[in-house]
Formats: sequence, structure tokens, C-alpha cells
Amino acid sequence: MSAKWKTREQMEEGERTALASVAQKSGESRGRQHSEPSHVYRTEFQRDRARIIHSRAFRRLEYKTQVFLNGTG
Repeated sequence: MSAKWKTREQMEEGERTALASVAQKSGESRGRQHSEPSHVYRTEFQRDRARIIHSRAFRRLEYKTQVFLNGTG
């Protein structure tokens, strides 16, 4: 059994059809201050989320404020 991964373009198309007209879509992102190549399987917002979750500064807040994580990691 093999998993079929959606490409970034497919996910962005899904956002355009499923989200409200006033929602911020990752395909309409203004990009980065310092440009970097797009990822094949991850949207810009998914990459941003991963950077925040795995940042040292965010991890330091874990026991100080109400920061909730999904699972351990």
C-alpha cells in the first residue's frame, strides 16, 4: 500500500475551492523577505508553522505560558 502525497499546487487549489473568499490562502502569500525556493509538498504556511513549532524560542515558552503542542516532540 502506497500513500499518494498531494503536491503544493494541489493543496493550494484545495484551499482556493474550500476556504471562504475572505480567508488568507497560502498561494496568495507575499513570500519571504529573503527569497527561497518553493517546496514540492509543503505550502508556505506549513513551512512557517514548522519553523515556529520547532524554534528554540517557542520551546522555551512551553512551561511558562499556555502553549499547547500536539504530542511530544
